[in-house]
Amino acid sequence: MAGAFYSGTGVRWQKLMASSEGMGSWLADRFKEASLESLSYSGPGGPIEISKPFVDETTLEALPPAALMVASFAVAPNQRGIEIDASLVDVEKRRWFVSAVYESRRHLILEASAADSLPRVAASSPLVRSDLQTRYGIGPIQNGDAAWEAQEVFALEQALARLSPGELEKIRGLPFRRVHHVSLRPAGLPASFEPAGLYHFSAEGRWIEIADGVFKDTELRFIGEVSNPLPAAPQMILHEIGHAIALFGVSELTLQLQESLEQLKDAMAEFNNLGRRLTVKEFPAFEALKGTIAKTGVNLNAVTLELNSGAQRSAVLREYSAIPGVLDGPTRYGSTTPGESFAESFALYHLDPLALQRVSAEAFQFFARDRHLAESRDSGS
Repeated sequence: MAGAFYSGTGVRWQKLMASSEGMGSWLADRFKEASLESLSYSGPGGPIEISKPFVDETTLEALPPAALMVASFAVAPNQRGIEIDASLVDVEKRRWFVSAVYESRRHLILEASAADSLPRVAASSPLVRSDLQTRYGIGPIQNGDAAWEAQEVFALEQALARLSPGELEKIRGLPFRRVHHVSLRPAGLPASFEPAGLYHFSAEGRWIEIADGVFKDTELRFIGEVSNPLPAAPQMILHEIGHAIALFGVSELTLQLQESLEQLKDAMAEFNNLGRRLTVKEFPAFEALKGTIAKTGVNLNAVTLELNSGAQRSAVLREYSAIPGVLDGPTRYGSTTPGESFAESFALYHLDPLALQRVSAEAFQFFARDRHLAESRDSGS
C-alpha cells in the first residue's frame, strides 16, 4: 500500500487517559476534519461499526477510552496509512493493547484486547547466558559499562528464537554487549535522538551493542497482534541483528583487510629482525600494497559509520532497495536510510509479519524467500 507505514509508538498515552471522559464529542469533530469515512472496532465491548457523519457522539463514547485515545492520534493529518500499536492502562487499572490501522481510503480499523498485566518479560527461571550462546551459536553475551538484567537476557532470547538456521549462521560467533550508550553514533541522526543499539565492526572485531534505550518505556509499547501482544524490546534487538545480516559480506571483507594489514606488519617486523632488504624490483609493488592496506586500516572506523548509515556497498541492500516504494518505510525511522529500512523490515517480518505485508507485500516476500541470505561475500563494488 503506497504511503503505508508502521509505528510502535512511544507516546505517553497515560498522561492523557485521565481526561478521556467526554472524548467522543471532541473526536467526532476531529473525524469530520479528517474526512474519515468509517470506523470498525473489534475487542471488548465490540464489535462496533460507525460511518460518517459521526454526529452521534454517544456511539463513539461506547468505544473503550483506550481505543478512543489511539484513534485520536491515528487520524492526525500526517498519519494516513499508519498502523499504531500502543499499550496503556485505564482508570480501572486494566492494561489495554490497541492496534489502529488508518487506511488510505479513510477507513479506521481499531482492534483491542485487555489484560491484567504486560506481556511476559521474564523467563519462568533465570536464563544462563552461556546456555544461549551454546543454543544459538552466538558469541559471548557481555557486560560492557552496563550489566545484563534477567528480563533483558529474556528479551535477547525472544529475539534469537525467531531466527531461522540460515540467519543464525550469519551471526555465528557474534557477541552481544550491554552498554548504557552506543560507542559510535551513525551520521545524520538528529541531536536529540539516542540510538538504542549498534552493529559495530572495526579493527577490534564485530559485535552488537544493546543500549539502555532498548528497554526504555516498555510499558508503552508492544508488537504483534492484540490477541498475542509481544514486548517491544526484541524488536529493537532484531533491528540490530538485521544490520549484521545486511552487512555480513561487507564486514567480513573489512575484517579480512584488517587481517591483511596485521600480516603485513608481521612481515615487516620479520624483515627488520632478519636484516633482510627487498630487491629494487620488488620494492614498488611492496610499497603500493603497504600503502593501500595501511590506508584501509586507518579508515576502518569511518567505513563503519558510513556503512551503518547508508550501507550502499551491500549487495543485499542493493536488491532490497530495488523494491518499489520500500525505502519510504516501513516505519518513519526506516525511511531515513536504506540500511534502517532493511533493519526495520527485518524486525517486523519476524514479530509482526501481517504489518509488514500491509506496508509492503514485496518486502515481506523478499524475506520469506530468503533473499536477505543470498549474499555470501560482497566485494563492495
